[in-house]
Amino acid sequence: MVKKPTKKSGTAKKPAAKKPAKKPPAAATVASFTIKETTRKPVAVQSLAKPPTINKPKRIHPRRFPPRVPEGEERGVHSTTRAALLAPAAAPPGEDLVVVRDTELTKPGQQRTASNVGEPSLAVNGNVVFYTGNWYAAFSTDGGRTFKFLDPQTAFRQFDPPGASFCCDQVVQYIPQIDTFVWLLQYSTPNDLDNFQRLAFAKTADIATQRFRIFDVTTRGLGVPGTFLDYPDLAVGANFLYMTTNIFPPNSLRVGSAVVRIQISSIASGPIKAQRFVSLDQDGFRVAQNCGTTAFFAAHKDTSSLRVYSWGEKSTTLKIVSVPVSRWIGGNGYQSRTPDGRRWLDRADARLTGATMAGKELWFAWSVDRGSNQRERPFIQIARIDSTNMRLLENMNIFDQSSATAYPALATNGANEVGISYFLGGGTRFPTLVAGLLTGSRHETAVAASGRGPLADDDGSHQWGDYLGLRPVFPARKLFASSGYVMKGGGSGDGSNRDSTPHFVTFGRRKDT
Repeated sequence: MVKKPTKKSGTAKKPAAKKPAKKPPAAATVASFTIKETTRKPVAVQSLAKPPTINKPKRIHPRRFPPRVPEGEERGVHSTTRAALLAPAAAPPGEDLVVVRDTELTKPGQQRTASNVGEPSLAVNGNVVFYTGNWYAAFSTDGGRTFKFLDPQTAFRQFDPPGASFCCDQVVQYIPQIDTFVWLLQYSTPNDLDNFQRLAFAKTADIATQRFRIFDVTTRGLGVPGTFLDYPDLAVGANFLYMTTNIFPPNSLRVGSAVVRIQISSIASGPIKAQRFVSLDQDGFRVAQNCGTTAFFAAHKDTSSLRVYSWGEKSTTLKIVSVPVSRWIGGNGYQSRTPDGRRWLDRADARLTGATMAGKELWFAWSVDRGSNQRERPFIQIARIDSTNMRLLENMNIFDQSSATAYPALATNGANEVGISYFLGGGTRFPTLVAGLLTGSRHETAVAASGRGPLADDDGSHQWGDYLGLRPVFPARKLFASSGYVMKGGGSGDGSNRDSTPHFVTFGRRKDT
């Protein structure tokens, strides 16, 4: 037998080093579930000439703060955008911004049902407007000239589980594919756990008769029993409705978030076919409005990175990428005082409050504290991203030299123009509602101004927020509709902030009015 020769130690030829394989984008999986209809047939809700008075004391769930966003590294990218509200450069005829309608909803304040934490939302189709605040709901059938009211506390009470009741946050959207308004209401439970969020659907013609079908999204349906759902939002894509919510586990500093994808075609027949993506390590998901066949949503990875998710309509997995942005300063509570010495941003934080898609561009907006980008006042930061390669196109700031800007809302109209509404206040200004156009010839205008700052709450803090609504006006989608509010008077009545005045505003380019 011939022995095979052995290789001497150290003489073996080393294989050529392989180039490290390019890592594919991170992916996350989703789960399917069914949302059963709570009602067997549409429910008729009574309309009111004025909203009911909220009797004090009113028990709602305790305020839950999101955790601080981790500190990010310093970036070489900064914003060079001009300040807000400056006189724009001469624009071609018809390109200037015009406020078409500004309607004060005075009755919620007169009934002490409005709030300095107003959280107004809205949706518009033709002459039908649906408008909500923290504790009231209203609708108009004459284009927002006049409003009637609904009581969200009692509207669907017969279907509330034992001990559960409507609590607060509301959001409204319009789904043009099925000519349907969707009204999202948040509910509380006695132990502030296992609450739910209710979806109420109505055709445009049914708004006038206040007829709704309702579906409940529960913690069990999301696969997170024993938690609390808060901070909801809605966005409409090509074939799906997207609902987001934060998830607060009990006795934990961690906060999660969920995106629910609802097949629009299943809404009319019910039960609703849905899929969920849940993260218990990330909070504050915000889906871009006008997202088409791929839902893009984002949250802060750290103070110089956005974690952006993409979820194609035919996909059961999500892609996740990190997009670098200019480093900013956050926290809970920003520093700004109104002319009467009252703070108005004690409640502000860095959650994304604006997200939209225009063509292939993603726009995500949030509030940051003073000192970011060497600015002397808190301001709004916007990341404009190319959705095809997730490259940052622009780091935009919406700022004022002497006042703070906060709580941005974004939307896209039929011409792929991006609109914005936000609050401006502090320094020489009381909180003011601002409307603007960010694409093409940029224009912003103050719509309504407060006459005072917010009174202090029982804990001494001065509250404002948490979000605004901005939508295209269907069916033409040329104009934008914005919800907002201001503080009027001297805090008379019950000595609270419930005399705030909501506003319904439509605006756009002069050529489109």
